[in-house]
Amino acid sequence: MIELDSAIQDCRHGNYVSEDEAHRRVAKMYCWKDVAKRTETVYHTVAMETSKSFLERLNSYYLCGPISGKFFVIIALINYLLLAIIQWLQPATDIDLSPSCPPVSPACRPLSYTTNPINHNFSASKGR
Repeated sequence: MIELDSAIQDCRHGNYVSEDEAHRRVAKMYCWKDVAKRTETVYHTVAMETSKSFLERLNSYYLCGPISGKFFVIIALINYLLLAIIQWLQPATDIDLSPSCPPVSPACRPLSYTTNPINHNFSASKGR
C-alpha cells in the first residue's frame, strides 16, 4: 500500500518514469523464454482437451454460483436458441466452403503435432 501511495504522489508531482526505462525494468522482471514455454504448454494442454457436451457445459455454468450460475445457464440457453434460429435461417449447407490451406511445412510445425488436427478435404470444384 505504501508503494501505491508513493506512486500516486510521484504522478501528482510529475515524477514519471520514461517509457524506455519502464520497458527496461519490465524486461528485467521476466525471462521471456520461460514465459513463451509456459504459454506454449498451456496452449498444448488446452488443444488436447476433449470438448464437453452441451449438457456438461450447462452443468459447469450452473456450478459457478447460486446466482451467477443460473444467469450463465440462461445466457447459454439464449445463445443456443439464437444459434438454432441462425442455422434455420442460413443452413450451413448453403454456405460456400473455402478450399483447405496447404499443409504447414514440418520445420514450422510445433513438435507435439505430427498431423493437422483439423483435416478437411474439400474439393474446390463443387459444380459451381
